[in-house]
Amino acid sequence: MFGDRDIWLMNSDGSAKELLFDGFGTDLFPEFTPDGQTVVLEASTGDDDVGKIPATPAAPPLQVATPLAADNALHESAPSVSPDGTGVAFVQRSISVPCCPDDIYSVGINGGATVPIANSPTRREFSPAYSPDGTKIAYIADSTVLIANSDGSGTPVPLNIGAPISFGSLEWAPAPAAVPDPPPTSDTQPPDTTIVKGPKDKSKKKTATFEFSSSEPGSTFQCRLDGKPFTSCTSPLIEKVKKGKHSFEVRATDVAGNTDATPASDD
Repeated sequence: MFGDRDIWLMNSDGSAKELLFDGFGTDLFPEFTPDGQTVVLEASTGDDDVGKIPATPAAPPLQVATPLAADNALHESAPSVSPDGTGVAFVQRSISVPCCPDDIYSVGINGGATVPIANSPTRREFSPAYSPDGTKIAYIADSTVLIANSDGSGTPVPLNIGAPISFGSLEWAPAPAAVPDPPPTSDTQPPDTTIVKGPKDKSKKKTATFEFSSSEPGSTFQCRLDGKPFTSCTSPLIEKVKKGKHSFEVRATDVAGNTDATPASDD
């Protein structure tokens, strides 16, 4: 019907054009899988079939596609790849019928059994298009747009768009982008550390108990005794001590990572 048409590949600016598929007839409707590794297309091999080829050009160019839907008694055309790349919806009709009714079926990306999506015996159903989440398929039935479940279940629902449609293709609007959470308020102010309670002077006890707090909830603490390195601690803290004079320091760090530069101390 359309003569010899082939599939070509080029950059988005039109440069580096290469012949990707040099079929034996009319090759139409190329569509990349989401990973960009495969092209699904309609290839004419006596009748119209749906197949796939690698997205990388070969030398010489491929002439035969791997069949996905290739029943010799049927015309299979106009493929649409699912958003997750696992399935292909397409239009199908019997070769024995010159035109109509067209039906919509789906098949796995590796072929296998076909699943009817819309197969009315009296209506022409065409132009399948997956929703962004892959759960629905929009298509045209005669002159009405319908929405069906992509697994073929349930009853298609008509979409009221005003004027009837007799020809063309459908495309879903992209899924709305997620609204990011607002960035957290910048916190550069360190907390204040307070020793709430400490041991009495000239105590004869062999342990010393310290209770401390931070001006910011959720803070963590580091303590040290007698100038030793700071280590993590919690309040109350009980330390073993020998008789004599000792020094104790504690510093808080808030949830933003700011550390009190002036530790609280008890000598």
